[in-house]
Amino acid sequence: MIKPQDCVSHDPDLATHNPDLPHIITGERALDAFMAEAKRVARDGFGHLAQFLNAYKYVPDSTPPDDADSAEFAEWQMQLWRTISGRDSYSPEIDERDHNVAVTVDAARHFPYSTNDPSTIGNYFGAIGLIIKALDLRAGDRVVEFGVGWGHTTLNLARCGYKVTAIDIEGNFLELLRLRAERESLNIRAVRGDFLDLPVEEASYDAALFFECFHHCIRFKELIERLRAVIRPGGKIVFCGESFYGEWFDYPWGVRLDGHSVWAIRNFGWMELGFRESYITALLERLDFNVKKIESPVGPIGTIFTATARAR
Repeated sequence: MIKPQDCVSHDPDLATHNPDLPHIITGERALDAFMAEAKRVARDGFGHLAQFLNAYKYVPDSTPPDDADSAEFAEWQMQLWRTISGRDSYSPEIDERDHNVAVTVDAARHFPYSTNDPSTIGNYFGAIGLIIKALDLRAGDRVVEFGVGWGHTTLNLARCGYKVTAIDIEGNFLELLRLRAERESLNIRAVRGDFLDLPVEEASYDAALFFECFHHCIRFKELIERLRAVIRPGGKIVFCGESFYGEWFDYPWGVRLDGHSVWAIRNFGWMELGFRESYITALLERLDFNVKKIESPVGPIGTIFTATARAR
């Protein structure tokens, strides 16, 4: 993420891009040029694409309302998403799908292996180890994981002996997870749906996990409220690799404007949100969670926030 104070304006011709300086994307023409150049750079590999994207930032032509909890603020953010994505409306069922998932248990080159980047692969699995440590669960405890993707984290949780409920909006991901779990005789409950399709039962959850997915939830306040009702006292929510930033972030919460996020929004239609740590921490504490930040040696992907439910 490029900090606002570091941003300067440069020539919109992205072909003359200087990787040592941040570039500003303004207007539809510059956005199209940015996407075209990103497509070209991607041919050189994942690492080159990441370096390219990290050198850019989008700048809106207006500023949001002051009250981050107002309907007007939320609508401003939705309009910003529409402008960047080029889409008229947002529907998780459509915009958060991934239609390129190979549903075969024999496909050993799923992400992150498919990046061919040792740093990305190592950081990813290092983060999974930190997640298991932060969850601090016992065999038989119940955990719900959102946005399970390729299922690497989910399978490792089940191998630990936890009772796992896996929620994802992409049915192909869940089918892949089913095949992988079946091969090891792991019992994982798969639920296809949005974040708010959390199964609510009399038995409570011991933990909930978001690994690089909470930032896709536009109804994040409602989601946290629902989790508070089903997580037992002493249970926790674990956020890993999420977009929680310092006070320099553009607003208390909203659409991320860094090049990588803009590329993902435009390319896939995904919702890419960011949060100031102070804002998301205050929200969790108002709902009777104790929040702890755990810095990680594997970099930002492994930075963990735990929110432990207080007794009411």
